[in-house]
Amino acid sequence: HARGKVLGGSSSINGMIFQRGNPMDFDRWAAIPGCESWDWAHCMPYFRRMETCLAGEDEWRGGDGPLKLERGPARSPLFRAFFEAVQQAGHPMTTDVNGYRQEGFNAFDRNVYRGRRQSAARAYLHPVLRRPNLDVVTHAHATRLVMEGSRVVGVEYVRRRGSRSGGRRVAQAGEVILCGGAINSPQLLQLSGIGPAGVLADAGVEPVVDVPGVGENLQDHLEVYLQYACTQPVSMAPYLAKWRRPWIGLQWLARRGPGATNHFEAGGFLRSNDEVSWPNLMFHFLPIAVRYDGSVPAAGHGYQFHIGPMFSNSRGWVRIAS
Repeated sequence: HARGKVLGGSSSINGMIFQRGNPMDFDRWAAIPGCESWDWAHCMPYFRRMETCLAGEDEWRGGDGPLKLERGPARSPLFRAFFEAVQQAGHPMTTDVNGYRQEGFNAFDRNVYRGRRQSAARAYLHPVLRRPNLDVVTHAHATRLVMEGSRVVGVEYVRRRGSRSGGRRVAQAGEVILCGGAINSPQLLQLSGIGPAGVLADAGVEPVVDVPGVGENLQDHLEVYLQYACTQPVSMAPYLAKWRRPWIGLQWLARRGPGATNHFEAGGFLRSNDEVSWPNLMFHFLPIAVRYDGSVPAAGHGYQFHIGPMFSNSRGWVRIAS
């Protein structure tokens, strides 16, 4: 799994599409005992508070939050053809996939502002870095949680060689909030003796608190790519030429051009069949046909769809080996 080992976490490396979950997903969570406050009515005010939707504030969208969101311009002829095709196939357009109606197609909101990525760090951390009660430690790797009995009171970490102060350190705190993500949070808990006792014993870690659920119920959703050749030379393929890079860089300095967008500027949501109560498939449209790993260069003009399920039945786990 790709992980953002940087300030901002994976919001610093992702595809920059800002997308809320469907309201009915939140209501489904709220039906689970102990999760009643995760219903959509409780969560939506926080979604509004976090964002400045530059497409316009309304009862669904916020207008003065720290995270600035630009709507994708979707000016490429391929985006226009995409919108026409989905309507010809009988699927609806929607005014805002994060608004009143998610189902349908339109331009995406993006974590992009004036040609730059809007990560969680840029939105929330950078504006408060000068606060006297805030210390940010970088080039550091957390190794375990410091325990007093069954209470976490700090974090042990190692700083990388070459940083200003290498070696092992312990940060003491009255309260610890662990935000290591889907992989590192259960890993750090288990390394600290918090998790399924059997898993900890197999890895040679003395159990401190037996919590069977730590590392269980891992969920992910996969995507498939569908690539097609263009009938006309209208894709983004020419911009991959090396000789264009200086020009793209100059345009980016003016916060415009192909270097100032995430290119996933539009897509939408559909139900896979009439028996599904709310959209369970997400579509991304990209006006170029490429491999992300760069192992195969784009072969002429093309475009691609990314299609993925919003809910998967499969479950996995994260377990330390040592």
